[in-house]
Amino acid sequence: MKKRLIIIFLLVSCIGFSQANGAQESSEQSVAKVNWNTLKSESGKFEVAITGVISEQPLDKEKTSTFKISFDADNMYYLVSSTKHKSDLESSIDELLEVSISTFSEQVKGTISNRKEVFLENTKGLYAEMDMTESGFKLEYYVYMRGIYQYQVVVYATYASYNSTVANRFFKSFKTLD
Repeated sequence: MKKRLIIIFLLVSCIGFSQANGAQESSEQSVAKVNWNTLKSESGKFEVAITGVISEQPLDKEKTSTFKISFDADNMYYLVSSTKHKSDLESSIDELLEVSISTFSEQVKGTISNRKEVFLENTKGLYAEMDMTESGFKLEYYVYMRGIYQYQVVVYATYASYNSTVANRFFKSFKTLD
């Protein structure tokens, strides 16, 4: 049942990924000129730096509630999603993190080229770098579990457009809220 909830969550996230993947636009802003602001989401229980216009998508299901934001800037695409599960998942964090990464990788047809355990404050997570050679994209993916919340933080772009400095700034700006 928990695996099913994770899969539903990942499918919702992948829908946003597919929409942004098809909406690639050219941008002539330099990284230094991009204006970043902090978004604090009480409903999603997170805070993150954003730029440009965000798309917010709340989704309520019987077993979970998901809040997702996405935006693009300088030909890079950003996604943060937060899923509130109806029960505490602390006893199966490792399994759920693994399922999350493998399911997401399958959905985006990515090959995991780098993977490691990570921590955000005291929140356990996994990191994966994925190559999507079929579509020509590089993707970095973080997933965290904290109590009844699961967070996914994603950046992707074509290999030519991917800027690790900007991606790292975005990832470092992400915080969970109590």
